[in-house]
Amino acid sequence: QESVGGGSTSNFCITCQLKPGEKAIAFQVDRVTGLDFLVTPGDHIDIVYRQLIQVLQPTADTVNNVPPKPQRFEPVTGLESSPTVKTLLQNKRVLYVSQTRIRPLADNTATPSQGQTSTQTQSTIDTVIVIFAGTDSDAEVIKFAQADQSVIGPLTAVLRATKDEGVETTKGVTLKILVETFGIPIPDIIQVALPTTKP
Repeated sequence: QESVGGGSTSNFCITCQLKPGEKAIAFQVDRVTGLDFLVTPGDHIDIVYRQLIQVLQPTADTVNNVPPKPQRFEPVTGLESSPTVKTLLQNKRVLYVSQTRIRPLADNTATPSQGQTSTQTQSTIDTVIVIFAGTDSDAEVIKFAQADQSVIGPLTAVLRATKDEGVETTKGVTLKILVETFGIPIPDIIQVALPTTKP
């Protein structure tokens, strides 16, 4: 039996919690995307993905007003980094969290002695690893979403009621959806004519 150590969860058995067909899948969150590190084993979460994409448009030939050959593209001014957001997975059972900001009940009433600080203020948590039970397909989704390990926080843990078995159908969110559905105003975009190169 494999176990994951760390803090008060030393010798914590992951495989013991898996049901037949389930796999243990890990992803990394920061303080915001990880609900301030208050998720605990046994909680059920949804996982939301956010990614910045570059919006491109064909580079126009300002002289002949026809697309150049071969076709080229340029970033749309004002939309160089447009986010797209979508709920990827729902109702996933948390097996393990590497660190937590939850303090024991006894600590809530304890007053630190003079010259001492509480355990919560002594240690600063920047990121944690959350392990949940899922399928191989779920693992593929998480791997793709966190392919760039230099970017922490593309995945957000959304806490849900433990007994909530409902699955919500979502469309995801883009700037276009915010404008058309919620009436979000878009800023004025200044179009700049690019100089053309003579053959």
